[in-house]
Amino acid sequence: MQHQLLSQQEAADYLGISVVEVLKLTEVPDGSNSYISEIPHVKVGDKVYYPKQAIDRWLLDMELIVVP
Repeated sequence: MQHQLLSQQEAADYLGISVVEVLKLTEVPDGSNSYISEIPHVKVGDKVYYPKQAIDRWLLDMELIVVP
């Protein structure tokens, strides 16, 4: 059985993008000295994980997003 929480590298591989691009989607500046997230993720301690099923839903639901 495949695990359901992906590491940053696994999420990058799954999405076909670089880890840097995953990080850009994880922390998007909102203009008020804080961040919002485009990609679903959870933090466990200081680690960030990406739930595979949430990513699949996000991909189906998202419209074209331009990330700087």
